[in-house]
Amino acid sequence: MSKPKKSQAAVEYVMTYGWAILVILIVGVMMWQLGIFKIGGQTAPGSRGFSQIRPLDWSLKKISATDGTLDMIVVNDAGVILQLPANSVFAAVDLVNCSTGPATAYTKFRPGQTIPVTLTCQNLPAEYQTGEYYRATVVINYINPASGLNHSSVGIVFGGVE
Repeated sequence: MSKPKKSQAAVEYVMTYGWAILVILIVGVMMWQLGIFKIGGQTAPGSRGFSQIRPLDWSLKKISATDGTLDMIVVNDAGVILQLPANSVFAAVDLVNCSTGPATAYTKFRPGQTIPVTLTCQNLPAEYQTGEYYRATVVINYINPASGLNHSSVGIVFGGVE
């Protein structure tokens, strides 16, 4: 048996490390494309809390330098008919008050039914620019006609300003 030449050992060494580097580069590019290395950027919307009536979808939109609207679609998850009085939804985006609610009263807010709600927000903080994070505490006041009692569904919604 003959001894391997030094050049063959060098080629095997370079090929082994070459394949390893190629695999690491491919994995790195895949992770970059999946957004694993992305810092900041758009905040995924989410919500916490809420009881019988909850937001199904929402977005905070800037309409001027200091004003905006918090548009929501709320859904009845109670399993019974509820009443949603006019102007019954209130929100506090951090420390800035937004208020109003559905323009008309819903005397028969049926289970699974959705209602659009627009809250007008004034004097939003200067840091609320497009793409920046916001957090809004939302209070939805409603009446259970079966018992006649007033209730509140309270929670927070958050995401990126649009």
